[in-house]
Amino acid sequence: MVPTEYSDAMESSSSSTSDVVVVGVDVSRGMLKVAQAKANDLVKPGTDDGPGYAPVQFHFGDACAEDTPWHEAFPHHFDRAYCHQGLQFMADPIEALTRVRSALIPGGQFTCAVWAPVEHQPLFLAVHRALAVDIGRPEWGELMLAPFAWNSKGDTRGTHAEGVGR
Repeated sequence: MVPTEYSDAMESSSSSTSDVVVVGVDVSRGMLKVAQAKANDLVKPGTDDGPGYAPVQFHFGDACAEDTPWHEAFPHHFDRAYCHQGLQFMADPIEALTRVRSALIPGGQFTCAVWAPVEHQPLFLAVHRALAVDIGRPEWGELMLAPFAWNSKGDTRGTHAEGVGR
């Protein structure tokens, strides 16, 4: 998994060796087209115009859907994986994390950026109150808070991550 800013990942992965590969997986074909266009505009490895970037492969896929098993092509393949502002919106984040883990080498690193705790988001708290109290639809208010669940206590090592396959 690679962040939306694919060039950041490619630059951080640049290497003088030819065995470095960056793989981007996204559920949006439109975002993949944008990413491919950006990748095509970057300096290629081995040229004198700059540091060069690792080659990128882009794959359409839902990180947790059964019909897009992107991870099966990469068993224990990557030393790093990164998910930028996506995990909190996935239908089955535990399945997504399990798939990422299966694609990492032993000791591989996974970095994930999720929203800060809702307690630090006054606008979202106001919208939650408006939906739940003022409009009288508490179920809408709870749905609005769902993306904050991964960081509601500032520590995702507990109940959320326990289901991730080993």
